[in-house]
Amino acid sequence: MKFRYRLLWWLEGLWLWLEGALLNLVTKTLPPSEPIEPDKCKHKWYVDSYDYEEVAINVMCFSCNSNGVVKEPTEEEWMDAFGENMGAWRGQSPVTWLSQWD
Repeated sequence: MKFRYRLLWWLEGLWLWLEGALLNLVTKTLPPSEPIEPDKCKHKWYVDSYDYEEVAINVMCFSCNSNGVVKEPTEEEWMDAFGENMGAWRGQSPVTWLSQWD
């Protein structure tokens, strides 16, 4: 009986140590939870949606929670972004920053 309790006590300690180590690893590898200021952000834009009437591509940056728009994409950029919802924006046309959301 004593061996069983010692084993359970040792396993519980090992489990708590592993849980703490994994939590520490996750908190160091995840990005900060607070969005950074848009003027300090090196935006990495992702395709969000399309505006068919104005032929524009709406993009968003997850680092600073910003929305932007590509107002006049080329035909190649339009075809590349079309059907790639939430894919990285790889075009060369400038992105106009619109707003930051909370």
